[in-house]
Amino acid sequence: MADEKLLCPPEKKSDLEIRNQAIVAEYLADFVRHDRTRITEGVVLEIHGLTIADIYPCAGNYRDALTRIEVSKVAPIFTGEPLPAKLKKRKSEYVSGLKAADKGDLGPLKHLVLECFQQQITEISLHA
Repeated sequence: MADEKLLCPPEKKSDLEIRNQAIVAEYLADFVRHDRTRITEGVVLEIHGLTIADIYPCAGNYRDALTRIEVSKVAPIFTGEPLPAKLKKRKSEYVSGLKAADKGDLGPLKHLVLECFQQQITEISLHA
């Protein structure tokens, strides 16, 4: 049974989901880059909106209980080496960042995680 609330052709849904996840990754990188630390209801709704934009009409809004949402079974969005593995390869920087964070300086750790995250986004775009 086709979902009557789907905004796109069913055969385009997987491609839109992948596109949207790359946009969400960029949004999150920008969130961190601007030293934002508070995740509000508005931020959650923004991420929701970006995640299902052009797929379902409830993007960025609460949906009613009758709206059925299905995530396609597609290849993993985050292709390539996962973030924890990237950090493990840079163990000395990571440990130094943790030590600095213990003293109240989050800068080095945030910079390292952001670099690794941006590398992940680059890998996504190369495989999209």
